[in-house]
Amino acid sequence: MALAVVLRLLLFGLLWWLLTEGDTSTLRYAVVVVPLAVAAGVATLPPRTPRPGGWARRIPAAVGLFGWFLQRSFVGGWDVARRAISRPVNVDPLFVEHRFGLPPGPGRVFVVDLMNLMPGSLSARVDGDVLWLHVLHPELPVLDQVRELERRLAKVLDTPMET
Repeated sequence: MALAVVLRLLLFGLLWWLLTEGDTSTLRYAVVVVPLAVAAGVATLPPRTPRPGGWARRIPAAVGLFGWFLQRSFVGGWDVARRAISRPVNVDPLFVEHRFGLPPGPGRVFVVDLMNLMPGSLSARVDGDVLWLHVLHPELPVLDQVRELERRLAKVLDTPMET
């Protein structure tokens, strides 16, 4: 726990220094704000007990998620562009419901945010364990895509999926 707090202090201090462009006249504020930000972060997202292998074991999963996300973004962008320029425009918007497989916490936030970046879908609402997505057309495999995103993200975060 102490190491996590020290690392967060260093990270937040570095972030403060970058945002203020190294201006030392703001140092008196940083001495107060940085520890408060770290305390709020620890209260809302407590450090986890490290597991064997740590973050290094999750790097391949993160690289895989990144590659998959880029590929899906390209394919989805191409599909949306094709639909937008076709005449008549080939859209039939609807809302679809997805029950989260990830436990409550940062993983779900990542899913909601990343689905907003996927062309053809938009995270419209979170209602408990359900994510409502706005989709451009029923043909789009958005539910398969969000399930795959959750599966890949669970590996990156080293979080078990709920059944």
